[in-house]
Amino acid sequence: MDKSVLDLLRLEEQDELTKVLLTSDGINAAFEISEKRVELLAFSDRDLTNAEDHLKKLMMSQNISVEDSSVLETPAWQDLVRQLQDANSKSCRRLQVLCTGEHVVVCGHKSDVTRVSDELEYFLTQNAKVEESVDVKPNTIIEYIKKCKTSSLDQVKDKVTVSFRNEAICLNGSRVDVTHCKTLVENLVQSLSFERVNVTKPGVKKFFQDKETMYVASLLTDTGCLVQLVDETGGGQAGLAQSPGPKPVYQFQTSDGVEIAVCKADLCSYPVDAVVNSSNGQLQHNGGLGAALLNSAGPQLQVECDKIINQRGLLKPGDCVITDAGGRLRCKKIIHAIGPVFDPSAHKKSQAQLKRAVKGSLDLAERHGCITVALPTISRTQGFGLDLCALTIIKAVKEHCDEKYDENTLKEIHLVNSDDAAVQAMERAVKSEFGNSGVTLQTASPLLTHARSTQSDPNCLGQVTTIEGLNITLTKGNIENATTEVIVNTTSEDLELNKGAVSNAILLKAGPELQQLINAQKARGSFGEVIVTDGGQLKSKKVFHAIAPHWGKGQGTTETILTAIFKDCLDKAEDTGLTSIALPAVGDAKTIQAFRDGFDKEFPSASSGPAPTGSPQNTVQEGPFSNVNSSTGMHETKMGDVTIQVVTGVITKETSEVIVNASNDSFSLKLGVSKAILEAAGPAVEGECQRLGALPNQGMIMTDPGNLSCKKILHVIEQDDPGKISAVVKSALEMCVKNTYASVSLPAIGTAQANMQARQVADAMFDAVIDVLSQNPHGSLKTIRIVIFQAPMLNEFQSSMQHRGQSTASKTSDKDGGLWKRFTSLFVGGTAVKPRKDENFVIKPVACDPACFHICGDSQANVASAKQWINDLITKDHSTNYIKDTAFLSFSDADHQQIIDIQKALGVSIMIEGKKDQVELTIKGFSNGVLKATAEIHTMMKKVKEDDDLMRDVAMASTVADWRYQEQGLQYQSFDPKTNLHLEQAMQKKLTDVKVKVQGQDYTVTLPNGPATNKKGHTLQIRRIDKLGDAVPAHWEAMPPNTTCVAVSIQEETPEYNEVLNLFQASCKQPVIKIERIQNPMLWKTIQIKKRDIEQRNGHLNNEMRLFHGTTETTVNIINQNGFNRVYAGKNAALLGNGTYFAVNANYSAQDTYSKPNPKGEKCMYLCQVLTGDYALGQKDMVEPPVKIKAPQRYDSVVDRMANPSMFIIFHDVQAYPEYLITFNRTYCKCGHTVFPAVAKINRRKTRASLLSCIILIHSYSFLFPAQVLITPTIRLLSLFKAPKKGGLPAAHPPHP
Repeated sequence: MDKSVLDLLRLEEQDELTKVLLTSDGINAAFEISEKRVELLAFSDRDLTNAEDHLKKLMMSQNISVEDSSVLETPAWQDLVRQLQDANSKSCRRLQVLCTGEHVVVCGHKSDVTRVSDELEYFLTQNAKVEESVDVKPNTIIEYIKKCKTSSLDQVKDKVTVSFRNEAICLNGSRVDVTHCKTLVENLVQSLSFERVNVTKPGVKKFFQDKETMYVASLLTDTGCLVQLVDETGGGQAGLAQSPGPKPVYQFQTSDGVEIAVCKADLCSYPVDAVVNSSNGQLQHNGGLGAALLNSAGPQLQVECDKIINQRGLLKPGDCVITDAGGRLRCKKIIHAIGPVFDPSAHKKSQAQLKRAVKGSLDLAERHGCITVALPTISRTQGFGLDLCALTIIKAVKEHCDEKYDENTLKEIHLVNSDDAAVQAMERAVKSEFGNSGVTLQTASPLLTHARSTQSDPNCLGQVTTIEGLNITLTKGNIENATTEVIVNTTSEDLELNKGAVSNAILLKAGPELQQLINAQKARGSFGEVIVTDGGQLKSKKVFHAIAPHWGKGQGTTETILTAIFKDCLDKAEDTGLTSIALPAVGDAKTIQAFRDGFDKEFPSASSGPAPTGSPQNTVQEGPFSNVNSSTGMHETKMGDVTIQVVTGVITKETSEVIVNASNDSFSLKLGVSKAILEAAGPAVEGECQRLGALPNQGMIMTDPGNLSCKKILHVIEQDDPGKISAVVKSALEMCVKNTYASVSLPAIGTAQANMQARQVADAMFDAVIDVLSQNPHGSLKTIRIVIFQAPMLNEFQSSMQHRGQSTASKTSDKDGGLWKRFTSLFVGGTAVKPRKDENFVIKPVACDPACFHICGDSQANVASAKQWINDLITKDHSTNYIKDTAFLSFSDADHQQIIDIQKALGVSIMIEGKKDQVELTIKGFSNGVLKATAEIHTMMKKVKEDDDLMRDVAMASTVADWRYQEQGLQYQSFDPKTNLHLEQAMQKKLTDVKVKVQGQDYTVTLPNGPATNKKGHTLQIRRIDKLGDAVPAHWEAMPPNTTCVAVSIQEETPEYNEVLNLFQASCKQPVIKIERIQNPMLWKTIQIKKRDIEQRNGHLNNEMRLFHGTTETTVNIINQNGFNRVYAGKNAALLGNGTYFAVNANYSAQDTYSKPNPKGEKCMYLCQVLTGDYALGQKDMVEPPVKIKAPQRYDSVVDRMANPSMFIIFHDVQAYPEYLITFNRTYCKCGHTVFPAVAKINRRKTRASLLSCIILIHSYSFLFPAQVLITPTIRLLSLFKAPKKGGLPAAHPPHP
């Protein structure tokens, strides 16, 4: 029987007990009880067994597990136990309740025990302290209850502790009270109304976020609902400003609920209400964090800061001011804190100023309604030691929290830095000031405290990140100062830590307790054993003590044991969840060099520390390339951290990530390098080239590698011009950067099929390399290899490479981007079919993330009211703007990317839609965003039109002259097209000299014959090739100095005047005021070039006509200077294509639709020389002539009808020259009334004969005017045949409607 039952029996008198429990039930046995035992006595074994069985059925004990031992200490429990024992205890029928820490034992008669145990167990269960949570989703409902419904739980507030967590309400108290409270909470939640509302209009998120605090408060007041803007894409519940950012390294919450978080992140993209910027007294953001914030916020930030300085003057250390953020920043405000420069002689003053800056920043954030704020290590770069800086900042934060206790409107203070050392220092400071009760969520990268970036830390010998993400650093320093989670200590077999340099240093830093921890392990001390202890006073959590053997020069099993030790240490760290470890290596300079050599050998791609003084890396270079290192078959240089190599070899054997193939425009070339690449890659790549080549492309396609060892093959079109080669190579390298490839191999493009000289190709390719690397200094590309099959070319490439190592070769390239592509096509439009857009196209806006609102209130009516409130707010300020302009067709990829950036930054949607003869851009969003976006779009349009004008000027200059320069010992090379224009314009203006750039260096060119000289006295020979000679018409008058165009009035009655007048009056009788000859030598020479080209292609000389073009007075100067511009096609009429229209007859161009009169009634018309060439029938929306059926080229123009055309349309602006400008008077109105002055004269005779004469006179003009012009006066005059004799004729010109 249970000991508790026996103890209970021993309390009774044995005779009475025998009578009550045994003999009264007919059991022939008796008790014999002593102090230590209870015995049964009987006359037979049978009676004894019966007595034992009877007692076991009659008496029992029951064990009750105690869920909450604190219940046993309560008076209610003790009263209950006493009451139950008293009620159930009689003589020889006692009941006993025994309590221990975890159990309650009830013993006595079975019936009593069962009943009492049930009652006691129920009491223990109901009164045990428990915690239960009610899941409530979404969290907006919880926030609503916190703000508006806590009074509903007042009836249980004294019994149950209610706490609110994310998507859960937690209840703490006794089970009975918690159960009751849980029912209350569930009923409360069910009684509320909730609705999720998605708004897809652009800009809603940003609009609501900017004044979120105000809108939320107004909604709560006006509708009784809590509204939250949530980010549902990540499942989060924070407002937009608090959208999920980087996870903190360490997190702590003060007793009044302020969250202190240490985070490693970029402040420019950190999602808080306010970011603190460590600034200077002038608020000039010239470097560091300030420059990064300015770059993200845009120039408006500096403008706002300048206004503050103008108003307040220079700021002092400790001052702080606040500005709006804007741009691409994720914060609403920027607080500029003026950090002090640390003064060692007055360190307390410096610390006080830093504290004032921090506390002032937090106060400013509060005053401007910010809830979350992020601070960097202010003044870290101004003499403050990192640990002192961090500690001072955290002390200021703590003082702010203490002073604002329970009144702090700031809910989150984030300490944000982008480097591990600062993050670790902040974490230590927070733990030091606020205690260690926070939560470590992740560990910063494992670096020793003294380790910095490899560029700035002289102790860092190497650093690498493996493909698995493991950071490995080789550094000089003292291991006892490491802040990694584990330090490995090497010790001897006797485990005496004061022996050995490493072990003794660790012991002194950790304190004597470290030896005590070792001794407590009672380890055997055998070689290879690793003993784990806590870190004592070290900054690391654990120390791994490895018992290492003597080296013995690597003989025997020493190396095996050491390898096993280090592997065991790494395994132990991994198994216990420790994320960083520091391992020692003791030795002199020779040892250090050995480790460095081994590290470099194992990790050849690792970044290394600063080069020693005097090393090649520190040699100042004039050019962008470093010194060239040469070996057999290879020359190598570097630009930044990118290696550039020229090697002899076979490109199909390359192992770079990308191999570039120079092919034809269909990407099917089976000659030279292209043949080798396609054959080596296999038929699958050929098939992919055929498929992709048939689709619209930008002159390059990317395919899989097939059988080659690369990741991708980039196929480009081989070129035969240095400028085009440079553009192709640049595009290829930019494609590699865009797709984050690290290495690329290129052939010497143009040296095979195009037969170009190796030096020209080398210069062009290296210019492209310099351009791309200058624009992407921190891109993914690390290795560029130019593979040359013909070994003799290697020297030319080496020479070009060395040239760029000795002089700045980063020349400004005007051959990149959309501009170069556009103007290079100007003069080849008649020979190639260029890609075009579909007739109808749509460039859709960036998909905007819907703004999701969570609305919670007492009733559905209140929720509906809140929805209407939000809808009214949005509708009131939402607007749409439409812009129609064909300039959008000229937008480059960069322009389209800028449109994407505008949409993201301003919260608007922008769509471009082309519908046949027009292109329309639509901007939708909130008024402020639409207004700003419209301004930016107009700026882009202006830039595109300026580029088009520049393109035209450049193209025309290229047809007139070719300016070239020659370096000593080299061939003449052409200037880039833009410089060519610059030189030609300077010569036409008769300037004596002009400044240009050649390979990135400034030269002054003496005009017209050179030379060009730079600041160092280096000279280049200059030559101008006149492509047209001086062929301008002999009858032209001399051009005035410094003019490119002049309009010369022609004297009346001269043969030239009469010739033009007769051509005009052959179809148009309107009075001519004057005729001017347009003299523009560049335009004239340009059309002559184009004329020769058309004559050569067409094989005949019948390619030119004299045609008329009506225009307005406002466009005359533009046409005189620049010629005709098809960009403005369709402004008057474009029924036969979007080109420039010319009429055979002057009367057509004289219509008001084309030659609009000025206020004086004067009109303008050009007599033009037009290169009509071979023509085809025009169609609406044409953007270029159709392709000829039997020739791989296009027609030169289109017409209104093939038989006797009356109208010609050209699509190349250089195909027309404005030869004469005719100014004439408007002499009739649209109904034709005043066109015939003779009618009025005949009208006065009032005879039928005069009427017939009038009609005959009108119809004599039928060759000149269309029927609709003649019909009105004819009908009016005919009606007079029936007029009453007395009435006479009506007025010749009745009033117009």
